[in-house]
Amino acid sequence: MTLLTYPLPEFKDIARTHIINGAQLKLLYPTDDYMDNNKKRLNLNNNSLVIKVKFGSKSFLFPGDIMAEAEKELVVISGDDLSSNVLIAPHHGSKTSNSESFIDLVNPEIVIFSTGWKNRYRFPHQSVLKRYKDRGCRILRTDSHGAVTIYSDGKSLEVLKSPL
Repeated sequence: MTLLTYPLPEFKDIARTHIINGAQLKLLYPTDDYMDNNKKRLNLNNNSLVIKVKFGSKSFLFPGDIMAEAEKELVVISGDDLSSNVLIAPHHGSKTSNSESFIDLVNPEIVIFSTGWKNRYRFPHQSVLKRYKDRGCRILRTDSHGAVTIYSDGKSLEVLKSPL
């Protein structure tokens, strides 16, 4: 078997925005100077890619495992660009993530918690669930709802849950 290798671009040279079949994918974090020694985070969770996908008037935010430190920086550098209809809860709903300022700017309609059934970390944390519930967000959890699929035509969202 032959393994093909391709030269990979430097992180700073990767395009921050891509358009694929009418959907815009925007790399919001980390910043393009991330590879500088003073930008790398000791906690690797804070090095997660944060990607926003926008299709028509609907948008989805995928923040990976970022924690409060990265959320704080993201709020400053991205501001209103964080606003999204659908949010995958950062770090599975950990209490070390999902800060008030982050949630306020994202202002999601739907929040999906990607968590395993009876996971040892007990994600999502109850205080985090309350933050989203208090804002009127629709909450979906993979540990209780199964796989979550969201379809969009750019104008509306359709949510499908797989029965467990």
